[in-house]
Amino acid sequence: CVRATKLKRSPRDIRWTVLYRIKHKKGSHGQEQVQRKKAKKTVQVINRAVAGMTLEAILAKRNQTADFRKQQRDQAVKAAKDANKAARAAKQAASKDKKAAAPKQQAKAPKVMKTAAPRVGGKR
Repeated sequence: CVRATKLKRSPRDIRWTVLYRIKHKKGSHGQEQVQRKKAKKTVQVINRAVAGMTLEAILAKRNQTADFRKQQRDQAVKAAKDANKAARAAKQAASKDKKAAAPKQQAKAPKVMKTAAPRVGGKR
C-alpha cells in the first residue's frame, strides 16, 4: 500500500481497492450501491394576474405586434413634444408681458472696494 502510494499509482487501477471495485462494478460496490441522480422536476408555467394588471391586460400586451408598439411610442413622443411646445409658448408670452409692464431701471454704479492696508514686515 505504502509502496504503491510512493510510486504514485492510481488506486483505481489496483484490484483490491474500493475505488477499483466501484469503477469496475464488483461485488457489493456494484450497481445496487450506486446512488442514481434524481430527475429534476419540471416547473409548470401558469399565467395569472399580477399586481394591478388583469390576466386579459397581460395577454393583450403580450400579443401586441412590434409595429403597434412603435406607433404607440411615436404618438406618445409627439404628444409630449406638443405639450412642451405649448408650455414654452406660454412661458414666452408671460415673459413678454412682464418685460413690457416693468419700467426700465437705472444701472447701479459699481461699489468702490477699499484695498487692504499693506502689511509691515520683512521677508522672514
